[in-house]
Amino acid sequence: MFRWIFRGILAFLVLQLALLGFILWDGNWDRRFQPDAIVVLGAPLTKDGLVNRYLEQRLQKAADLFNEFPAAFLVVSGQDNQNGNEVHAMANRLRHFQVPDKKIIEDGLGDSTFLTAKNVIKLARIKQWDSLLLVSQGFHLSRTKLAFVRSGFKNIGHVAAANPVGFNYRLVARELIAYNW
Repeated sequence: MFRWIFRGILAFLVLQLALLGFILWDGNWDRRFQPDAIVVLGAPLTKDGLVNRYLEQRLQKAADLFNEFPAAFLVVSGQDNQNGNEVHAMANRLRHFQVPDKKIIEDGLGDSTFLTAKNVIKLARIKQWDSLLLVSQGFHLSRTKLAFVRSGFKNIGHVAAANPVGFNYRLVARELIAYNW
């Protein structure tokens, strides 16, 4: 009996390792094309209400993509928290990168990756968007893409923003658990 339990645990760990490899490979392999909208996922603000290093990299990548695809809208998604309003801070940072106000759309109800997907897909139906390009760090993109697909949107690309602190074991472990969830 002990041998079967050990084999089961070992099989589970091997599957989790394979999933981790997929998450890291998939998220860092850019799939870019002309999108109707570029979606930037939020991250908590610093204590002084500024965008953190992860979010700064996402917004820089989104601004670069906007320069490449100027017909696209930029959707910033996040939430209010004790340090301030994420989406307002994100929109202000995009303005700093010379993105026009008329191209920035704020989703202030993106409390989670799944809620961001649901909110953006509702918006996409209203605006009649056919394609989206997601921007986040590579470790976050596989789960983000999964949330959008499960919410009913199929034509999705993604581009990984730089990871400002290198490989972060805590965030990668969180993504592995969240992907399984």
